[in-house]
Amino acid sequence: MLTPINETLFYFVENDFKESSAPQKPILLFARPCDINAIQVQSKIYEENGEFLDIYFSRIKNNLKFVLMDCNGGDDTCFCVSMDSNTTNNWSIAIKRVENEYLLCVKDNEFLPCFENCEQAEYEPEFVHQNSISVHVNEIPNKDVLNKLKQHPLWNEYDKRCIACGSCTVCCPTCTCFTTKDIIFSENPKVGERKRVYASCQIEGFDKMAGQKEIRNKASERMRYKLLHKFHDYKERFKIRHMCVGCGECVRACPTSAWTRKETPFYRVILGGRTGRQTPRAGKMFLNWATEDVILNTLKNWQKFSAYVMDNKPEYLHGGHLIDRAGYKKFKEIILDGVKLNPECLVAENIFWNETEYRSNFNVK
Repeated sequence: MLTPINETLFYFVENDFKESSAPQKPILLFARPCDINAIQVQSKIYEENGEFLDIYFSRIKNNLKFVLMDCNGGDDTCFCVSMDSNTTNNWSIAIKRVENEYLLCVKDNEFLPCFENCEQAEYEPEFVHQNSISVHVNEIPNKDVLNKLKQHPLWNEYDKRCIACGSCTVCCPTCTCFTTKDIIFSENPKVGERKRVYASCQIEGFDKMAGQKEIRNKASERMRYKLLHKFHDYKERFKIRHMCVGCGECVRACPTSAWTRKETPFYRVILGGRTGRQTPRAGKMFLNWATEDVILNTLKNWQKFSAYVMDNKPEYLHGGHLIDRAGYKKFKEIILDGVKLNPECLVAENIFWNETEYRSNFNVK
C-alpha cells in the first residue's frame, strides 16, 4: 500500500519532466499493532533519514488512516511484545469480531456519521501482553564487538539453509529497499517514465557495483547484512528502537524454514508434474516435513504401485500419468503402505488439477 512493488515517480519528455499524480482518494487500512508500528519505522527511513523527504511515500501516508484489528497474539512465530510493537495509539477505528458480529470503537470523529444508526455496545481495544515466544536482543556496545560478530561462524549455517529467494524481505513490513528503472515509451529514448521498483538485499546482484563487483556473494553474508540492519544499524542510526517489529512474517514465508529448522533434515515431495507441448502441468505437494527414511521407504513402493496400474505389463508412462490412472487415493494407499511417517510429516489429503492441467485423458483408461 505505502510501498508498492512498482510505482511511477515521474514522466519525462526531452528536457522536461512531470511528477506523477498523487492518490486522491483517502485510504482506510486494516492493520494490526505490529503493522502500524512497522509503518512508523518506514517513515523514519523515508522521511527522516538525512535531509531528504520522500514525497512519494509521504503523500500516500498523509492520506492514510488505520482500522486497528484485534490481535490474539499471533502464532508461535510472533514476538511483538519483545520488540515493543504490541501497542499503538495511531488508529481511527478499532474492530473485533465476536462470533458473527463485529464490535467497533470509533476514535476519529470523521467516521462517527458512518455508524450513527448502529447498535451501541461497550468495546475498547485490548493489546497483547504476552506471546508464545519471547526474544531478548543483546545490544552491541562497540565496533570491536560488531566486527567480531560479523565473523561469527553461525552465519555460515545460512549457506545451507537459505536459497536467497527474497521471500523474507518481500513480506517484511519494515523493508524499504528499492531500485529505479526507466521505461522508454517509443523509439525516442527521451520520452518515458521512471519507476521505483522493489528490491531485496537477499537476492544476488542487489549490491552489484560498477565493474560488476558484488560485495556480498553468499547467502550467509546477505543474511548477516539484513539481520544486523534490523537489530543494530537502525537503532544506532535513529536512537529509538530496533527496526524489527516481531510480526514473524519472515518465519512463515520462508520456503525452506531457514529460521526454525531443526538439526534433522526434512524433505518435501512434489509429484504429478510433467513437461511436454501437449499436456504440461506443475507438480503439487504430496509430502512435507518428511525424513530421509520416509522418502526412501516411499520410493521402495513405487515399483509396486506402477505394477498395479499397468497390470504388470511393460508400458512406458510418466509417473503423473500413472497417478491419473489409479487416482490419487489409490496412489496414496499403495505408496505409503508400510511406511512409518515421522510425527512432523504432513500428507496431502487430496490433490486436484485444473481441467486444463488434466486434459490428457488419453492416459486414463
